[in-house]
Amino acid sequence: MTRSESPLVARRRERTRAEITLAALELAEDEGFSATTVDDIALRAGVSVRTFYRYCSDKVDALAAEMETFPTLFAHHLAQLPPEGSVAEAVRLSIHAAMASAEVLEVRRRIIVVMQSEPQLRERWFEAWRSTRLTVIESLSRWPSVREQNPLLVHAGAGALVGVMSAVIEFWVTQQREDLESELCDALDAIGPTVPGWA
Repeated sequence: MTRSESPLVARRRERTRAEITLAALELAEDEGFSATTVDDIALRAGVSVRTFYRYCSDKVDALAAEMETFPTLFAHHLAQLPPEGSVAEAVRLSIHAAMASAEVLEVRRRIIVVMQSEPQLRERWFEAWRSTRLTVIESLSRWPSVREQNPLLVHAGAGALVGVMSAVIEFWVTQQREDLESELCDALDAIGPTVPGWA
């Protein structure tokens, strides 16, 4: 929401964006992503093509933007936290902040299922996590206990965190697991001791 935008307008924009995403997802599931066009998505969502392009740059963006939300929000929240306490606690808080309702998580799950067989969507997924890894490196480096460490270990630790989160999410999708937040935290606790400043 922009400063000049009212809460009502912001909610309307969010609803329209969600309707476009859901329309694109349903078409990708029913007809195949390759066969789906922007015109198809706009028609299914009940918006004009012009309106579609106000929200999305192309049909890939119609799905990818929602798929990227978790890593983007996680990285943003971690970057905003003060470098106090343990890295483990900061990571857990950031995971919690990036979570969504069960309904939204189910949409993201379905998008990731589509993503697994679509190279353009996979590319956006990998790029989102690459960007997250770079942000995590910068964020961890703000902790005094981390700054004392070998930079190589900081880079490796950030890579481990991001790699585990991505792997857990894909496992959660393919295995139809339930509590994503708990599974992320449990998996990160297992590799946490290898991350500088974790404890």
